[in-house]
Amino acid sequence: MKTPVFYLLTVLFITIMNTSCNDPDDHSLPPTVAALPATSIQSSSAVIHGTVNANGQTTAVYFEWGNTTAYGNEVKALPDFVDGTDMIPVSATISPIPEGFVYHYRIKAVNEAGVSYSEDMSFASPGIVVNHNDVASNTVKQYNSATYPDPGATAIDTDGSLLIVSVSGSVNMSSAGDYVLVYSATDSYGTLHSAERTVTVSGGLFLEGYYTVEDFVEGTSYGNYSETITVSSISNNRINFSKFGFYTNATVYGTISGTTITIPSQSILCGLPNKMHTFTGTGTFSNSSSFTVNFTDVSTDGTFQCQGVYVRL
Repeated sequence: MKTPVFYLLTVLFITIMNTSCNDPDDHSLPPTVAALPATSIQSSSAVIHGTVNANGQTTAVYFEWGNTTAYGNEVKALPDFVDGTDMIPVSATISPIPEGFVYHYRIKAVNEAGVSYSEDMSFASPGIVVNHNDVASNTVKQYNSATYPDPGATAIDTDGSLLIVSVSGSVNMSSAGDYVLVYSATDSYGTLHSAERTVTVSGGLFLEGYYTVEDFVEGTSYGNYSETITVSSISNNRINFSKFGFYTNATVYGTISGTTITIPSQSILCGLPNKMHTFTGTGTFSNSSSFTVNFTDVSTDGTFQCQGVYVRL
């Protein structure tokens, strides 16, 4: 009996399909990847490593890295494309890596069969980081407390463990000004790491507010007026007066150092009628409830020795 042609074609088609599915040269696997330890760790850069098996398909290779396992950064590997079925070493230099942090990384490899990610790896960049090193933490109101509430610093060793941090310097909460604290720590290789914090004790924050002022000219009282003192945007130890010397629009400024207010020489068009006045003076304070400023007022009317006695409302 003759075999039908369609049967032979069907058998041949099935045979071809089965041969194709079992073809050892058919590569349809995503890449195989592994991350390896970092090397050349410095204060500004490090080299991260791994291996990639492309499983027979051209594969693009990247490293993802950052301070957490969310990574956030991506860099091409070297080489950035691999092929074949061998495990190929890959690497990348990452920077900047400020000292005092732990860094995470992993390989990302992409080919037509899919995307593969390695396990997470991490390394430490030994060093010291000042905690909460911002304007809000580093600016304190004068007399606000007996001691400065130092947020401190954190130091990590080459293995990511914490180091003991020492601090030098002090902050005088009773005296307006800038103070420097120096933090230091020594890692397991004997390298000394240090970082600084500049603390501003603000007399401006201490004195800002609303006052009643009694104005004296050559020892004679010329009455009381309301005054608003604000902290300057230029410095926390600079204050602005809104009606200095009982003059309308006398927007005089003063600087604060320690417990002394200084009115630098400044000429202001003020008063009714408007007239140019030049003011200079000084004052001291030990609390925010009251203080006195002695000043000189020079105009076409003459030179006068004056005094403002400020009492907080």
